[in-house]
Parts: sequence; structure tokens; C-alpha cells
Amino acid sequence: MVTPKPEELELGDDPVPQGVPAPVGKLPKTGEESHMPYYAGGAAILAIGLLLRLKGRRKFE
Repeated sequence: MVTPKPEELELGDDPVPQGVPAPVGKLPKTGEESHMPYYAGGAAILAIGLLLRLKGRRKFE
């Protein structure tokens, strides 16, 4: 049994889309938000952990 050769498909070169240029002197928005909610959440988790540790120590004293 002879296996047929695959057909070669040649695609033309498409131009690379350049997008809309940003105005000179102004950076585009990247969508980054404030880090404060993450800091507040981390501080809250730390505080809860410390409270649970203190309560656990008092229970065994």
C-alpha cells in the first residue's frame, strides 16, 4: 500500500497589523489597578493568624 504525499499549501505573507499609535508623551493604560486591596487582605489574614495563635496558646496554659 502506497501512502500519498501530503499536499504542500503555500500561504502568502500577510502584513503585520500595527494597531493605533499612542499619542506622543502619553503612555497607554495597561489595566493595572491599585495594590492596596491585596495589602489589606494580606494584613487581615496575618492578623487572623496571630489571633488564632494567641488563642491557641492561652487554651493550653
